[in-house]
Amino acid sequence: MEIIATKFLVTPALLLSVAAQADMASLNLESEYQFELRGSYTYDDQPIASLDFDSQAYGVEASYFYAPVKLGQQPYAEAAFLQGVSSLELSMQRRETESRFTDCASCNAASSTYDYLTLTSRSYVADYLYLEGTYSYSDYEYQSFNSTSSNDSDFWFASIGVMPLEGLLITTDFNKRNSLFENGWNLGAKYVVPVTETAAINMEATYSDPDIGDDTWLLEADYYFTPTLSLGGSYSTQSELYTARSTWYWSKSFAVDVEYQEQYLGDSYTIGVSTRF
Repeated sequence: MEIIATKFLVTPALLLSVAAQADMASLNLESEYQFELRGSYTYDDQPIASLDFDSQAYGVEASYFYAPVKLGQQPYAEAAFLQGVSSLELSMQRRETESRFTDCASCNAASSTYDYLTLTSRSYVADYLYLEGTYSYSDYEYQSFNSTSSNDSDFWFASIGVMPLEGLLITTDFNKRNSLFENGWNLGAKYVVPVTETAAINMEATYSDPDIGDDTWLLEADYYFTPTLSLGGSYSTQSELYTARSTWYWSKSFAVDVEYQEQYLGDSYTIGVSTRF
């Protein structure tokens, strides 16, 4: 009886030990991907006095990496950055809003639709130079109580940077309205550093000093408990914007991410699902 009892006590512990070792072994086995797809949904909660306001957005992103990105013990979300793999990304988003006066039952609702199309190229050159370019096109349609209007516009953005250390990127940006080193200046830094064999932390900071308006800071950080799980947030002085976020890869190919934002206009909630292959 003692032998049987000992057998049944030891077996569950042994199984848990084997499962833990198998999980660590799966992290050590490298796999790779060259494509990534992501879909997202955002709901905005913006209370406005005497106004029933509703806003939501749908998005889809597709990324192609020019070389295979390997997954090992590095954070999955930072793998392409740490390995310096260049990429091309196409994203589309539709944002829909609707508003109605709560104290006017006979008033028609006003609505608007924003469509965004964005193409981004990220290039790592000779292990120390970084180049990024983004072109964005937007289409806007607004229906008010008695009229309809529409408009479209485009915008471009570029960034150049250097990588003096492994995991460290220093950049400066310019765009359609601000030439490089004119109309103010800005400087950004991103640093991903390992904490343990499987844990790491990502730290980012951007400082902007425009010719018109106040200077601003954007601070971001993510802690990777394991290569597959992170918790982070950001703060922007420009609009007193706070963000909390988390990403979990439940396998090497699938992930879910959530984000919460808070600012003076209200709150927003985002959920995303992505796959890699």
